[in-house]
Amino acid sequence: MLTAAMPPNYSPWGKVDHASPHGPFWQVSTASHGGIKVPPELNRVIPDGIRNAEGWYEEDCHWCVVVAHFPEHFEEGMRNDALPTMRAWYPDAYERFTGTSLRTGESHTRDQAVFNRENASRMVVSAAFGDWHDKVPSGMVGVLAKRGFTMNDECSWYLISADDYAKRTPFGFVVDESRYHPIPALQ
Repeated sequence: MLTAAMPPNYSPWGKVDHASPHGPFWQVSTASHGGIKVPPELNRVIPDGIRNAEGWYEEDCHWCVVVAHFPEHFEEGMRNDALPTMRAWYPDAYERFTGTSLRTGESHTRDQAVFNRENASRMVVSAAFGDWHDKVPSGMVGVLAKRGFTMNDECSWYLISADDYAKRTPFGFVVDESRYHPIPALQ
């Protein structure tokens, strides 16, 4: 059985405050974040598209890659959460790992990418102000929208009915430019 070497003192998130061994792996915490350190010989087992070259996998999402590839070293809760987390955040890696194809609604990240692709040329809201704002009439939402998902400068302000805006998807609100027209900035 592989065992962990000495615990790391530093991580990509700063000085390690606490480290717990999981077989040959170290789960670390710092003042601001944490994750799992994978030894180089085991890191090479993880496929290129999802592997972190330095062997560090952060605690919010990327940890699932390590646990999915080496489940025998982690407790049941982490094992149970690894594949659903991979499916949600790394759908391509999940499909390669499991040999399954995901459908719409099975991966937030995949669904967001589809939304972005389908709306790349449309005005998509990036900020919204309720009717508490002194320039937003009652029953309306003031929005700043930009064309697509690039760092372009094409932005416009709109007033959208609160009822319409309430129907936005989890991925964003697309301005219907045939119904809503740009207004002066709400600043």
